[in-house]
This record gives sequence, structure tokens and C-alpha cells, in this order.
Amino acid sequence: MGIIFWIGLAYESVDLLTAYFPHLNIWLIWIVFVLANLPGVYLFLNGFYLYMVWTAALNLVVRELAELGACSDISGYSLRVTNRSVDFSLILTFLFAIVFVPLGISFMPIAFGATHPHWYVVSMIISVLMIGFGLILSGIAMIFLSLVFQVFAFTPGSAGASIFRSIDLVKHHILKTLAVILVAFIAIQFVIPTLLTALLDWTHITAFITSGVELGVRYVLSKCDIHGTNFQTLHPVMTNIYTMITHDPHGLSAQITESMIYTYISALLLPLGTCWFALLYGDLKTVQELKEKPPTVIEAVPLS
Repeated sequence: MGIIFWIGLAYESVDLLTAYFPHLNIWLIWIVFVLANLPGVYLFLNGFYLYMVWTAALNLVVRELAELGACSDISGYSLRVTNRSVDFSLILTFLFAIVFVPLGISFMPIAFGATHPHWYVVSMIISVLMIGFGLILSGIAMIFLSLVFQVFAFTPGSAGASIFRSIDLVKHHILKTLAVILVAFIAIQFVIPTLLTALLDWTHITAFITSGVELGVRYVLSKCDIHGTNFQTLHPVMTNIYTMITHDPHGLSAQITESMIYTYISALLLPLGTCWFALLYGDLKTVQELKEKPPTVIEAVPLS
């Protein structure tokens, strides 16, 4: 809902503004566009935060089920996470920065090439290389931080302590952690979503959803005049995108529907991965404690 409201309000506000005030200053239009994004951004981020709180609390549920075979109070676990909202928000921000800051930097050469056509090809090559390098570094970092939510849920330490504890656990059991990550990634991102999407295609549910999405796509495209003073003509790149998507609204709608379904299924399966990592954390913690535990000294008992 947040994403729909985010895109819809931002687009409609700028579209109406440029329709009624075609000679308005471009900077004022961008200011309105940014402000119109704020409500949708808030709804999306708030929903994402609550979802991540529930996911973190799920670790406590898994532990109680594993130890006692029953779960007493799920809402109480979410409250325990929200009571440490500052540390939890810091962890989320840190993970977000690791993933998206390198990607943001990698796209800078493309922006340079867009304003300097003679360097466009070179800037694209540099940007692709930077994206690949950034993804590798982010992937390595995320492997060592794969247990940070479990550490946060099970220990009372700060955000920094949770991060370093996760790194310490993973570095001593890197192969086992990689195996769980690989199995979880293949199952959650490929096998199960592919089977479910195939089922939706077979039952024609995907086609039904696509027809509804296509109505919205055609409505948006009908309001876009490539020769008028609308948002698409404010920048050549937007004009080129508009030209491409108007040739095949049905194909565009099918791609949007497929992406939406795949994203929703993957998001719904994320708790399954949380369960696996919660069990992995318990196993690695037990092994680590046994290694750190001093050997028991058995005193000799005299025979007489």
C-alpha cells in the first residue's frame, strides 16, 4: 500500500502541477515531487519496520518452540524488540548502508555520462564494474552479518555488540553458515516462488491480476502526452522510457504483475529463513560455548 501511495501521489501531484502551470520553474516542480513522496515513504518505511520487528521477534518464538514445544505470547516478543527500538533501528540502518551506499556510488558514473554524451559508454562500463565490485563486497559483509538479528534477539547487548558477535560466530563456522545461506537462498528465492508462480499461472490467477494491472497502466499512459508539458518531457531519459513502454502496455503489465507476485511470495517466505537462522544461531552458540568451556578436571581417588 505504501509503495502504491508513494508512486501514485508523487506522480499525480506533479502531473496536475505541470498541467495547470506549464511554465512553472523546474526546481519548484522537483520540490513538489520530493514533498509528495514523503507520505508514501513514511507508510512504506513504517510498514517495513514493523515487518522487521515481527521477523526479529520470530527468533524468540522459534527458540521457545524448540525448547518447550509451545509458544506462550508472540506479542510479548515483539514488545521486547520494540523496547530496544534505537539499537534495532541502528542495525537496520547499518545493513541498509552496506547494501545501498555502494550501489548508489556505483551509479554516479552513469549520471556523469548522461550529462556528457561523449563519455557515456566509458561511464557505463565503469559503473557496471563498480556495481559488480560493490555487490561482492556487500555480499561478503552480509554473510558475516547474517546472524545479527538472532544475536540481537537473544542477547541484551547494543547494536554494535550484536554486529561484532555475529561476525565472531560466523568467522569460526564459515562453511556451515554458507551452507545454510545457500540452501535458504535457493529455496526461498527460487524453488518455492517458482513452484507457486507456476501454480498461479496454471490456475489463471496471474492473468486475472495482470488484467487489473493493465487497466492502471493504460490509465497512466493515457494521461501522458509525449508532446505536452508533463513529467515525461522534463528530461530526455523520461521521454525515452515513455516511448518504450507505450508500445506494449500488456507486456509491461505482465512484467509488473510477475515482479509483484514474486516479491510478495519472497517476502512471505522470509520468516522461513529466519527460522533456519535462529536454529543455526543456537547450534553455533552451543558449539562455541563448548569450545570456550575449560576442560573438567577429574581428581584421582585413592584406592585405599
